[in-house]
Amino acid sequence: MKDEIRLNRLLILVALLVFLHTVIRYFFSRGMFFDGVTYAAVSQHWSEGLGSTWQPHYHNRDYPFYAHPPLLYMMLGSLFRTLGNYWWVENLYNALTFVASISLSIALFRMVFPEYRNRFGFVLIGLAALPIWAWSFRSTMMENTVLVFSLSALCFLMLARKRSIYWIMPAGFCIGLGMFTKGPVALFPLSFFLLYDISMHLFSWRTFYHSFLLLIIPAAMLGFVWIVWPDSHSFFNQYFHQQILGSLSGTDGRLSIFRKVVLELLPLLITGVALWVLARRKGTTLPTSRILFLTFVGLSASLPLLISGKQRAFYLMPSLTFFALSWAIIASIFLQNSMLLIYKAHSKKMWFVVLMGLVLSKGWMICCLPAYNRDADIQHDVIRISEKVPHRSLIGCDSITAVHWPTVAYFARYGQFTISDVGEMEYYISRHNPPESGWKKVAIGLRYFELYQRHHDN
Repeated sequence: MKDEIRLNRLLILVALLVFLHTVIRYFFSRGMFFDGVTYAAVSQHWSEGLGSTWQPHYHNRDYPFYAHPPLLYMMLGSLFRTLGNYWWVENLYNALTFVASISLSIALFRMVFPEYRNRFGFVLIGLAALPIWAWSFRSTMMENTVLVFSLSALCFLMLARKRSIYWIMPAGFCIGLGMFTKGPVALFPLSFFLLYDISMHLFSWRTFYHSFLLLIIPAAMLGFVWIVWPDSHSFFNQYFHQQILGSLSGTDGRLSIFRKVVLELLPLLITGVALWVLARRKGTTLPTSRILFLTFVGLSASLPLLISGKQRAFYLMPSLTFFALSWAIIASIFLQNSMLLIYKAHSKKMWFVVLMGLVLSKGWMICCLPAYNRDADIQHDVIRISEKVPHRSLIGCDSITAVHWPTVAYFARYGQFTISDVGEMEYYISRHNPPESGWKKVAIGLRYFELYQRHHDN
């Protein structure tokens, strides 16, 4: 038993070593995928009263910003309001969702497989093997917050099934919070009772009754918001037409989501199927019903994406978590004894290698961590420009720069600027094509852009 606990601790450290390089180091530098910068900008603007809850402000060319429901902006905006407008605030939020997601994944694993509760190190190994899972937490992606609410809901629903139906209330509340974060895609935990009862051969009329009770709670939350905040009417109307209906007419191939799932899960699929076949041949008993339940939950979170014409790999992040949990139990049952034998024979060497890896990784992070994770020159220039140009200004640019979304996002985030190729502006940015006569170059040590100020004749 002691060796099993020590092996589990070693697996945790191995996963931590992987996460140090794939996720954690990014929390200490500026820069992220432009979607994350966009949401951070909207949240920071909300914290300073620029825009409102039901009329979020990104920049003046895209106001109000109807891309998603406003809960994430309110949560992250509250963090900005508390801590101040610093670049690391969104990174802190990402770190909190990362820790919460790992903790809740472990909690769900231990609820579904209580007899293997001390083997959750395999859960971390499974999550560490998902490229998009690590990538998503480097940025303030909507999927991160949706995953936290979804895992919370499923943990409460496990309590509702095993202990008291009253746990359905906080579960439904968490589903509602997910809905107010990213809309209908966060509603997949509503299928819990159907999937669980079918998998565990408990299907009856109570399945539909409990599913109905669960559905009532997020529906009541939506009704409450609709009644109490009349401003939400316009928001949801625009959100429905722009985002939901707009996604149905996207240009991405709808079946491409299957290819993305396979590619993201490739390491786990290969090892998981191989271990499953070996376990069957050797007569190893697996908790098949519970494995299927988690697999069905993952499918319920990913298959609805088929209706959308917008297919992005990071949309899959919440669903991949449940496939990783299924892999973790298969790997732990089949590999545990073999790994224990190896551990007993080489425990000192294994601990030495892992601990040295952690020490060297932390040393590298302290000594050699870059100031920017990505778009270093653009971020450098936007920060320098924000020190020169009054915040919330309209800055001119050419038509190509006006739709270079990372640039648009960084200008909105660091100076609440709007960049545009139309309108009257005092300042202008350019890479290769300087503006026509009437402008003078401003030398402030830029790397990527050149800044010009309108020349006024006295």
